[in-house]
Amino acid sequence: MNPSHPPGPTWFEVERAKLSDDIDAVRRYCERHPAEASGVRLDHGPPLRIVAHFVHDLPRHGAALRALTTHPDRVVATRGVSSRAEQDRIIHEIRSLRTGDIRTWSIVGLGPGADGIVTVRVRHGEHAVAAELEAQFGRKIQVIFADASTAF
Repeated sequence: MNPSHPPGPTWFEVERAKLSDDIDAVRRYCERHPAEASGVRLDHGPPLRIVAHFVHDLPRHGAALRALTTHPDRVVATRGVSSRAEQDRIIHEIRSLRTGDIRTWSIVGLGPGADGIVTVRVRHGEHAVAAELEAQFGRKIQVIFADASTAF
């Protein structure tokens, strides 16, 4: 590589810049519908697409999103597992468990997912805690075991 000629932007950077306003519009729409929207993610394609997840009424939300965007052909409304409001409730409930039961301190991370599935990171080897959480929350969570070398 010649240092006097830095490389140009990647196709992803070009496409992301082109869709920037649409991404913002879709995110704002989803934020206004927390009881129905799960979240937003980018499908790297190509082509790059904006994927918004909803728990119901996909045709209505899809039409609304396409009307809000400059590139409606790059917007997809698809089914999410749980709404953002439900994900927030699950996260709050799991955090409440952490304060009440010392063995649930094995939970080292929580986060909502665009698809409506809350990701729960537990310490390596804490299978009993993972099983309890999966029994309580079912397919609304995804348990990931932290690597044994992860510093806590």
